[in-house]
Amino acid sequence: MVIIKKKMEVVTSNYSAVASNLVTNSIASCSQMNIVDESINLSSVCSDDQSNCIPTDDVEGSNQPNMLHILTDIGNIVEQDLMHFQQFPNDPSIILNSRMSTEQFAYVASLQPCQPKASELKGGIFPSKMQGKWLRSFHEEHYYKKLPSGEFIKRNWISYSPSQDKVYCIVCKQFGKEDAKSFQLARFGSDDWNHISFKLKSHESNSVHLESEIRRAMFVNTTTDVSNIEQLSLVIRFINENEEVEERLIALESVADARGIGMFNVVCNICQKYDIDWENQLCAQSYDGASSMQGQYSGVRAYIQEKNPRAIYVWCFSHILNLVVVDTCDTSKTMRNFFGDLQSLIAFLRARKRTAIFLNNQKICYPEERVCRMKNFSSTRWTSHGRALTVILDKYKAVMNTLEELSNSTERETSSMASNLMSTISSFKFVTHLLLMRNIFEHTTPLSMYLQSLSLDFITALTMIDNCANKLSELRNELHLDALLAEAKRFSLENELEEIWFPEKRVQRRKRMAGENTNDEIVSNPKDDFKIHVYYTVLDQISTSITTRFEGSREILSDLTLLSVDRLIATSKGCPIPEDSFVYLDKWIPNLQIDQLKLEYSTFADNFLKFKSNIVIEKLHDKVIISESEADTSADSDQGNNEVTETKMT
Repeated sequence: MVIIKKKMEVVTSNYSAVASNLVTNSIASCSQMNIVDESINLSSVCSDDQSNCIPTDDVEGSNQPNMLHILTDIGNIVEQDLMHFQQFPNDPSIILNSRMSTEQFAYVASLQPCQPKASELKGGIFPSKMQGKWLRSFHEEHYYKKLPSGEFIKRNWISYSPSQDKVYCIVCKQFGKEDAKSFQLARFGSDDWNHISFKLKSHESNSVHLESEIRRAMFVNTTTDVSNIEQLSLVIRFINENEEVEERLIALESVADARGIGMFNVVCNICQKYDIDWENQLCAQSYDGASSMQGQYSGVRAYIQEKNPRAIYVWCFSHILNLVVVDTCDTSKTMRNFFGDLQSLIAFLRARKRTAIFLNNQKICYPEERVCRMKNFSSTRWTSHGRALTVILDKYKAVMNTLEELSNSTERETSSMASNLMSTISSFKFVTHLLLMRNIFEHTTPLSMYLQSLSLDFITALTMIDNCANKLSELRNELHLDALLAEAKRFSLENELEEIWFPEKRVQRRKRMAGENTNDEIVSNPKDDFKIHVYYTVLDQISTSITTRFEGSREILSDLTLLSVDRLIATSKGCPIPEDSFVYLDKWIPNLQIDQLKLEYSTFADNFLKFKSNIVIEKLHDKVIISESEADTSADSDQGNNEVTETKMT
């Protein structure tokens, strides 16, 4: 809440200036009548009970009369529009202007949707018009959505325009992409009161609208500070006096220096302020994958471990695997270009009209198969890359036919983009890269899914990581390379592509300088060039990344896995404890007696099944309905319990 409040202060501190420019841009061209008197006071127009007007008391530094001084600069304005703006400054037909500055956009986004009651309108009713055989109008009930449970929730995306008697989707209008902004509710508004219920239900369930809602949530939940200053949040996890684990956000500080040393100094200042002895009491640290935070030499992690070597660095396992794939994608210019082309293809085909063409081509090319949509290409969830590759490979003919159809479009940009993409993805080089990355994702995707599961076992996870690295290393030989190229050639022939092998390149020889006696060893064979600069490079990089990124806390986690249920049961059945158990735990926690810890562990394991069997679940449901006959039966069968009580779990 503090963050949002600060953002609101930033946005609303220049209320008058922003509103001035906004209204000037929006309604300066509305009409040609007399200049407005600058003595108009907006506060005299809004009633005490109007939620659609913007209260001046809540705006820090606002000057309400000054906000309307801008009307003297507008020139000729229709008196009707002026009255609507005075009473409803959040009228979507007035404020939703595509030519807005950043501050104007932030101001508009901070407004609530315009949802006036009928009593607040002229005449106390919504305007009516003949539609079909009936006189129809808008109703306040459309501001709410009825859930299957009978509960009503407010539609915060609907905004009614009193000046035009239309409803708009302000979310798609302000935060949507081009597809969303082209909707009738976003672009022109709708006054089709005969079918408005169906239109609203259809619109709010549309995936494009839902994406706009997500974009709005991201705007609200992220920093909108125009100064563009980095924010560092510090969260600590500790054991309180009752031996319970707690987690607290203790600071949110602005950081002028985004380097590792700058972040480290901010952390030190925060700890000093709250008297936190991190040099002696800190036992672990965790950050995102940014080099300024987790860098081995100049990151915050390194500076902390220099003062406190026991502060081990703990990764998020699923995040590490994502970074492993990132390393692979950035390993060479060829791979960067490949993923760039892939991302362009997916973004191009995911447009609404092009998606319809793609789906239709699938029905023609694969009549017996299930139709698939082009998967979103997420930059953070790298399993989406594998899904996108699968769709392109499985529906390759449909993709090519779609691009060929779009290349004949009358729109220049669409035609040019489709032609370029068709040329790119039909090359033998693209096909080999596509198959190579598919083989890699076949090994990494199951691992990624397990690392994100709730029933994660660290020993199993580490074993799966090692197995994945070994399988990828096994691909690094001539046999698997030849198999990949043979599959790529077969794929090209089946899809009738022009290139069924790497094109020959002219060898460029560097000019020999004076005094040089040796010749350059130039790789002229295209297969060898692919093997050296792509195939081996990618596999080496991903194997190295898996090894280096997962090694940090491997030993500590191996010790802690002895506390898993499976390990405890195995120990209770006589399975001996490994000799090197708790060795790294001893290095992590000072004054730890390993022999005593092993004895306590064995005792706990022997009694674990007894402890587990004594755990009684009082209730499976929040509320249990017991009939009178069941209560009587229960009372007769158990004389120790004469009452049937009902409790609610919290």
